[in-house]
Amino acid sequence: MTTGIIDRFRTMPIRSGAVLTGHVVASLARNLVATAVVIAVALLVGFRPVATPLEWVAVRGVVPVETMPEWLQPIAECQPITPVIETIRALLMDAPLGDSAWWAIGWCVAIIAVSVVWGAWLFRRKAGRR
Repeated sequence: MTTGIIDRFRTMPIRSGAVLTGHVVASLARNLVATAVVIAVALLVGFRPVATPLEWVAVRGVVPVETMPEWLQPIAECQPITPVIETIRALLMDAPLGDSAWWAIGWCVAIIAVSVVWGAWLFRRKAGRR
């Protein structure tokens, strides 16, 4: 977005959100391809999962906070991904969810809202410059 493409887009009848959506979709596609490559390599070198496909997709890096060093625990508990991981862990282990699911949803909604507003503001600001 720094090579003059914004000026070209300004001459076309497209919405400003379309550019941002395009970047997000392209990034998602690249990440899906990269994930598929990593999974394929893991299978080729002998990794054999025991989880169902849904569990396999849903869980990444699930480490209980209690197993971390004491100085790292408060930092880990304040991360947006922590309630998501706790929710997934509870669902996989048939444990009570508590309020972690609501915190996970809240974090996701907040991050999306801030990102969309900030991205649209930056786009309009940069598109206004010549």
